[in-house]
Amino acid sequence: MVKLRKIVMNKQIVLSLLVAIVVLAGVINWVTPQDGSQPASAPGDATQQLDYFTQSKYERDNARSKSMELLEENGESAELTKQTRWMQQETTIENLIKAKGYENAVCYLSESSCNVIVKAQGLTAGDVAQIRDIIISNSSVKTTGIKISEHN
Repeated sequence: MVKLRKIVMNKQIVLSLLVAIVVLAGVINWVTPQDGSQPASAPGDATQQLDYFTQSKYERDNARSKSMELLEENGESAELTKQTRWMQQETTIENLIKAKGYENAVCYLSESSCNVIVKAQGLTAGDVAQIRDIIISNSSVKTTGIKISEHN
């Protein structure tokens, strides 16, 4: 019975990693220009500077990937599953905010907080309420843990 549980846990870890890879591939595809121009270079490349949102997402995803590797090495399947869920929720929240007409957004989720930075000038109370509703309906973060900022 213990062996069966271990096999199931290993399958869950592999499935979580596959989901994380698909999400990361989606982010990379989303960041890469579709008009034939050159894609944005990695941070530190002097020939091309990334915009704030692209660089923030790159750094977040890079840090999360390193964290997930360590969790996998240490057999922390519950935490690995949680990190994968956060990645999915971050992407969903960002895409829904963009679908509401905002040019770009970056979302940082943790167990008890959600920080969202939206590309906008002068967010109104209605804008903030709309973004907060997206966060609440797509994560388990309570209203008191939500912070919404603007960046232009």
